Amino acid sequence: MTSPETAEPDMQALVTRARKLLAEARCGTESAGDPLRLLEYRRSFDAGSEPANKILLAADTAVELGPPARASAHAVIWTAEPEMIRDGRVTLLGPDLAACLGAERDYAQIILLGIARAPGLDLFRLEAIQFLTRRLPGVMARVVPGRLWLRGSHQAIAAGLDFALLGTALAEAFRREVRGILAVESIFITSDRAEVEKFSALAAEAGIYSGRHRKISLGGAGDYECEELNCESCEEKPVCDQIREVTVIRRRTRSGQGDPLGKVR
Repeated sequence: MTSPETAEPDMQALVTRARKLLAEARCGTESAGDPLRLLEYRRSFDAGSEPANKILLAADTAVELGPPARASAHAVIWTAEPEMIRDGRVTLLGPDLAACLGAERDYAQIILLGIARAPGLDLFRLEAIQFLTRRLPGVMARVVPGRLWLRGSHQAIAAGLDFALLGTALAEAFRREVRGILAVESIFITSDRAEVEKFSALAAEAGIYSGRHRKISLGGAGDYECEELNCESCEEKPVCDQIREVTVIRRRTRSGQGDPLGKVR
């Protein structure tokens, strides 16, 4: 679906799917963002003691989320129907940061945005904001294709860093840097690989909407189209594998021919 205000594919269907996944989750906790608590957290960091852009070494790290060998997924999903988004709500599936000390965890981070009147929306900018680079002291993000790897420092955990604060910081960043943001909702998953992988297909689809993938695109009928003829040699095959259980990807029609090349399954 395309919003006349944004002239970009609206992700309402993905918001609905995120809601369904949350409803099916085994357990979860919800909290509300707290800007005052975020301000107090930032004040707890003395000037120069641990700048927001510090590289966190292993010795300084208390928690690692989504490192190599662990499952990891992330996405920004937006809609021009802001009433679909529970503004300020932070949902956590799994243990909070203080319960993960000294551990590496599988991790998924899904941000839902309600946007109004945002012509020329920069989807790649939305992707970048979610990584909180230089926006939150005590947190470092490493980003590689399809993976978000977060580290939290010992000082950050001692100062009270948790997912409620992380969600508050994300909401603040989106509101400050993107015009027309009306609602921000955050979903974090730390429970286990199986739960993270349920959200991986959702994240892969969001990447197609935002143009992150070169060979897979959104078709005119709302389905997905692929221009690659040989799946086995395609570097984006993992994306197809992630989403094929919930949707069908059709090969793009050959130029000048009426028959599609077939379905990718």
